[in-house]
Amino acid sequence: MGRFSKDGRGIFQQYRRAVTEMKGLSNDKFRVLILSIIAIVLIAVFFIYTDENNTGHLIIKNNELMGFHYGYINKFGDNKILEIPSNVTLIKKEALKGCDFIEEVIIPNSVKVIEEGAFADCNNIKKIRLPDNIDKISRFLFINCMSLKDIAIPQGVKTIEFGAFKRCFNVDNIVLPDKLETIEGSAFMECTELKKLDIPDTVTYIGDDAFGFCINLEYILLPSKINKISKELFISCYKLKDINLPETIQFIEDGAFKYCKILENIELNEELTFLGEDVFNNTLWLENIKPDNYGCKYYKNILLCCNGQSPYVEIKSGTRIIAGGAFGLLSTLEKISLPESLKFIGKFAFEECSGLHEVMLPPDVEEIGEFAFKGCENLKQINIPPKVEKIQKYTFAYCSNLEEVILENKSVEIDETAFKDCDKLR
Repeated sequence: MGRFSKDGRGIFQQYRRAVTEMKGLSNDKFRVLILSIIAIVLIAVFFIYTDENNTGHLIIKNNELMGFHYGYINKFGDNKILEIPSNVTLIKKEALKGCDFIEEVIIPNSVKVIEEGAFADCNNIKKIRLPDNIDKISRFLFINCMSLKDIAIPQGVKTIEFGAFKRCFNVDNIVLPDKLETIEGSAFMECTELKKLDIPDTVTYIGDDAFGFCINLEYILLPSKINKISKELFISCYKLKDINLPETIQFIEDGAFKYCKILENIELNEELTFLGEDVFNNTLWLENIKPDNYGCKYYKNILLCCNGQSPYVEIKSGTRIIAGGAFGLLSTLEKISLPESLKFIGKFAFEECSGLHEVMLPPDVEEIGEFAFKGCENLKQINIPPKVEKIQKYTFAYCSNLEEVILENKSVEIDETAFKDCDKLR
């Protein structure tokens, strides 16, 4: 990233011209001495001018920190502390990326914006003091800062963007600000030493994988205002044993608690409207639920999964939700009886149930998930209840023997892939 300033380049051009002119002159001792002195002076001036603001290591233009010079590592001193000058107001994208020779960074309150990946791959940073005036932690800001241990996020921060602390393996203490509103996807993914985290009630959204592979996470307090547990939010949080879900939770997406091996205590909202695929796979909680005579596992009014071999299954009365992938790939299933209470059929619920040839959807069903009946090649007829407003992506794709679809809602929206390769459909 180091480069000549305009003045530095001009001086070197003058030096080269002087050398050319001297070649044609006699090589007496006096001229050699003078030329040597000039060379020494010019070299010294060059090193001054390559550092455009005389800071010794940083490149600063118009109060913006642009980058740093690799050649000035020693100017950080033995303590390896980088104190950014007080005139800096913005740290540019990836400005200090890979600056792995510093261990501590002090950022003045004059800085109002720190752009994406500014400290990415700074492997040896252990401590950093962030300015009070920033309102977000940018994308990938500290990704791969493997030595970073603890950090206090300024009170003005409202958003922690995608991957901000991803793979900060040594972070074990994070204090979140009271006004935080959004935690984006992968924000703390693979923070493997993080054990405990309190999320303030001001947070209304937490993105996919935000705490995925936090293998030592034992406790987390979720905010009361979120309505969704995002995709793979806690995947492979091996030490997470108990979790309290807010009553506001309406959606739990695919793989949210997958591989949380010792998770055994969790309460689900009976008013859930969506339960994705593989949400509780490889958890003690799911393992401890006893199946019924058909091999189906239930939690209150939710059918979680079914692994029985019976060609006929009768889903128990009162069931509201069939979870994503509940019967997926169950080729032995030929006929299923659905209760009048059923409202939601999850993604992939009956995917590749190749033997299924008869199913009647109850009138109160409101949603049929993507890929729900994909590859049910023996299904010949299906009715779409009046409350269904959309037939989603690949819902009945590759049902090669499907001949008739009864639409009880004539204005239902149909995705262009919903009946893909249903060649017998009239």
